[in-house]
Amino acid sequence: MNWRSREDARAHIAKTDPGHIVKFEMVLPPRPYTVPTHSSALTPAIFCYKDGANYKAIVHLPWCCFPDYRPDGKPSTLTVKLPDHPIAKGLPASLQVNQTEMYNEPFHVPAPDEVIFEETWESGEHFRAGMLWNIGKGKVFYFRPGHETYPVYKQPEMISVIVNAVRYLGQ
Repeated sequence: MNWRSREDARAHIAKTDPGHIVKFEMVLPPRPYTVPTHSSALTPAIFCYKDGANYKAIVHLPWCCFPDYRPDGKPSTLTVKLPDHPIAKGLPASLQVNQTEMYNEPFHVPAPDEVIFEETWESGEHFRAGMLWNIGKGKVFYFRPGHETYPVYKQPEMISVIVNAVRYLGQ
């Protein structure tokens, strides 16, 4: 069985097999400076199995990495997936990022609550370039385009995304 969180696993087991204990084992990502392959299991993930009278859940922590990276500075297209979202306010439906690095899916992060931007390259790669997570009473926004090697954040549209995100997150 595969669940999104510990709470999902506990709730499922409490409903289907009440009175049993769930023991959790955390599995860290592989050694530093390694990357997942396209066939690697997506993380985070929880796998649960019956161990005698109780259950054991193995939690694979997020790898927070992606299988492909290319620092060639080729352009990308940033597409607004949620045009009515405050972080996308004032942006066109899509725009060109003149020079950037390429990151490719699957990106091993928890499933976002919203994907606001997607980035694509001519050679076929794609990346969830703007994601938002609701965590308790707070929010986390991840925005991928940009690197110190290329002048991405000198583009007015990129500055608008950052300004919009700061205003939205600061509410």
